[in-house]
Amino acid sequence: MSIDAAQEKVNDTLPHEIRWELTGFERSGKESSLEQIVEILYRNGHFPVIVDVFVTGVIDRFTIVQVRPSGHHFVNDIAKTWNTPVGMGPFKPQGLILSGQIWVRPRPLSLDDLREAVEGWPSE
Repeated sequence: MSIDAAQEKVNDTLPHEIRWELTGFERSGKESSLEQIVEILYRNGHFPVIVDVFVTGVIDRFTIVQVRPSGHHFVNDIAKTWNTPVGMGPFKPQGLILSGQIWVRPRPLSLDDLREAVEGWPSE
């Protein structure tokens, strides 16, 4: 859902391959696998109340998707999570979130804009 929402603001097709980044937990700025993210966010039956999921840019042939848990205490009941739309649990798709200088550029953005947004992010 986040990639679909981001795509609406970009004039070129976003790369289909994804690089995931988990914010916090000493993982910020580092590529993470979905398995690593789940292992960190789901502990002993507990999970974050809200987990923002958004596109931060493009590097090489990848769309960069960041996963950012809220600072709330972890819960063990799906009813205590964001869960909007129903069934999403803590996951809150945000679409595209970019640095201020790029965010204010006219729409639609280009893939070059999204590449610039993540300059310095580790590449292949």
